[in-house]
Amino acid sequence: RGGSWAGDQPPPGSASCGKMTVRLRLAGPLSFLLVLLELVLPAGADDRPAISGGETAADVKWMILIDAGSSGSRMHVYSYTWAGGDSYPVFQLPDKKLKTKPGLSSFKDNPTAAGASLEQLVEFAKKTIPAA
Repeated sequence: RGGSWAGDQPPPGSASCGKMTVRLRLAGPLSFLLVLLELVLPAGADDRPAISGGETAADVKWMILIDAGSSGSRMHVYSYTWAGGDSYPVFQLPDKKLKTKPGLSSFKDNPTAAGASLEQLVEFAKKTIPAA
């Protein structure tokens, strides 16, 4: 390739530029999904007092992990208890999980549809995690 390119960004039309454009287009819908999950799901461990004995429903906290891969999007929902301080959280296994297809990479030509493709995962989380 002839010529030179100054700056931190890849030259227009390069393969790196195309990948960066897809990532930037997916960032909006994914950010929206994360904000939606924050609004819909109950508050986390920081809002509750430390556990001081037997566990109750109020002592159980929840964590969501979304693996948005090329073959599909997987949501893992974990419940756990945590006494705070220097202790470690105690996770209840197995986790609850759901896999949907297609994966997020299939939306590279239509990134605005990526967020809608994750609606089933959001509904799964809402049904799995009890209201506070």
